[in-house]
Parts: sequence; C-alpha cells; structure tokens
Amino acid sequence: MLNQKIKLKKKELKSLLNHLQHIQLTSSFLPDHHNDLSSHEQHILSSIQAETNKHNHDNVTRTQAYYDYYIEHPVIHWALLAHLVSRNTGWNMSDLKGEYHSNLLSATDQRAFFDLLERGNWLIFQDAYPQLLLYKHSLQENTPYFHLLPFLHVSSFMTGVWKHFWEKQDSLLLTYGLIINEQHYIEKQLLQSKLVKQNVLETVEYKLQEMLNLTHILFPAISTEGDKATLYGQSVFQFSSLPHRIQLGIRLYNVLFANRKRHSNIMLFTEHRAHTGSRMDYWPDLFDDVKEFPPSKRTKLWNCHLKKGAAPIYSPPLEKAWNCTSHEPAETDDWFKEYDIASYFSYNASIQQVHQTETHCHTLKKLELASLAKTTLQ
Repeated sequence: MLNQKIKLKKKELKSLLNHLQHIQLTSSFLPDHHNDLSSHEQHILSSIQAETNKHNHDNVTRTQAYYDYYIEHPVIHWALLAHLVSRNTGWNMSDLKGEYHSNLLSATDQRAFFDLLERGNWLIFQDAYPQLLLYKHSLQENTPYFHLLPFLHVSSFMTGVWKHFWEKQDSLLLTYGLIINEQHYIEKQLLQSKLVKQNVLETVEYKLQEMLNLTHILFPAISTEGDKATLYGQSVFQFSSLPHRIQLGIRLYNVLFANRKRHSNIMLFTEHRAHTGSRMDYWPDLFDDVKEFPPSKRTKLWNCHLKKGAAPIYSPPLEKAWNCTSHEPAETDDWFKEYDIASYFSYNASIQQVHQTETHCHTLKKLELASLAKTTLQ
C-alpha cells in the first residue's frame, strides 16, 4: 500500500518495457491449434471460459465477481478498481431510467447510452476476468500458465505484463498494464465503431454532458457501518479520448490506493453495501427505488438534502431498469502491434479534487433544474 502517491520503480519499468518491445517485434497473436495443448491445459481453458460466462451475465454479477476476486487475491489491485468502476457503470445505467435522465433523454437516446455502457462493461469483463482466473490457476499449481493467454484472445501485451508480475510481484505495474490494455481493447472493439460515434459520442446530449461536467467516477467511503457515505473519485472529461481514459484510470488507482485511511473507508463501504445499480447504495436518504407519482413540479433539493416533505430522487435498481442483454462475440485482433505504450507507463498520476461529495451535489442540482425546465416547457 502506498502512503500518498503511486510511484513506479524505474528499474522494474525498464525491464518490463524491454520485454514488451521484444514481444511486439516477435510475437504472433494467433495461437497454435488447441490440439497442441495438453488435456490439462485444455481443461483449464474450458473451465475459465465457463466461469467467465457464468459471471458475465449483467453488471451486477460482473461487479460482484471483481469484488470476490479481490478479497481472495488482494495483491491484484486492479480487481478492486474494476469493482468500483463497474459500480459506477451500473449507477449510470440505472440513471437512464431514473428521475432526471428519463425526462431529459428520449427513449432512443436512453437505449443508445445503455448499449454503450453495457457493451463496454461486458467487453472488459470477458477480456480481463479470464486473465484473473488464469493467474488463480497458476497460483494453485505453482506453475505460470500465461502462455495460454493467446488462446483466450488476450493481447500479447498482457502476456508480457503477467509474466513480469509472476516474477516480480509488482502490483503497480500490473495495474498500469491492465488499465492500458483494457482501454486499448475497448477503443478498438467499441469506441471506434461508427455506430457508437454517431449514436452516442457525437450527439448533442453527450457533448452537453461533458461541457457541464455531469459525469463522475465515485468511490463512496464510510468510517462506520451506518455512516452516510463520503464520496471520493474523479470527474470524467473527454471519454472518447484513449489517452485521457488511461490517465483517468491511473488517477483513480491513485485515489483508491495512495491513502491508507481512504482505502480502508472505501473497503468498508464495499463490504457493507451490496451493489444493486441504484444510487440508494450510497445515499439511501436522498435516493429511493420507488417512483413518485405524479412527478414533482417543484425543486426538492437544498444543499444536497431533501426539502421538507419532498419525495426522494427516483433511482431504480438495475433489475427494474433494464432487461438482461445478449452480446455478439468480440473481435480477436491484437491492438498491441499498433501502439507505442511507454508514455502511458510514465504518466504522472497527480490528482486534484479527490473529494467529490460537493461536486456530485452540484451535479444533482444541475440535473434537477434541467429536468424541471424541460417539464415546464412541455
């Protein structure tokens, strides 16, 4: 655990980059045929695929799987980071059917935003979770099985990162590697899609949301079980930019692991508050999963509290907001052959405005006023 700021070891970083450069020049992403594997190796792959499919059902099951893995393997910092970011994805999904966004966005736009969030959540899980399970198998048998990663269609980049981690047990470099890999992965698999660009990233609603600073990644924290959560995290800007998403991931990692007390309080929240997708998970005094009818035509928020007699903000759990979604298989191209990644490892993860409670309150007020204005004009 770091005390204040994440710092990579220069010697270890240089060793990893040299190894990755060699892989980039010599490796072929397409693996040899499965018949070349032993029956035991084939069994490992099939069991990993089955367990991944089991947990890749929806946002709630993915989020829980990340958490359970981290509790079992706390050296894999990325699993906890993924758990908390996935919680945020679920909250954003539910928001689309919640009190404000359901009024501000058309049904078509709600669906387009949900499809983007759900596909991204699904893609990252089906790429990253098999890697975590392969490490688990390697630990159980005290034998590195990372040569099997190409058979799981994982980038050759991660073969180098996992082999380095097996030898050095450097959680920081592994976390950086997974952040870099997963953001390149969804860049190629999802965000470069013409359909996504047209239906989401180039829409007026999306640009307005970024301009008004309405999107945040929140890490709730409590010091005792009954506390109202304090919010830490970072604001999201230029989500469509690959470098910005990688830098955001590294800053979030810093928020989560660079301060012991903050980390402990965030962990207490994850332990006592199960993920449902509703924002009741962290502020049950402000949000509720019961919808007010008829909708209020007056403001109900004052300094992040409900006015006297006002109904809570409607925030449904995911199971009430959206049906389970089926997915087309992901493409199997390797992004690594196309990029120079050294600059991402050297990114300076200085963070500003870690505390997000007040920022989130301002965002809720902006959404309330915008929704009320639209209702008034209708």
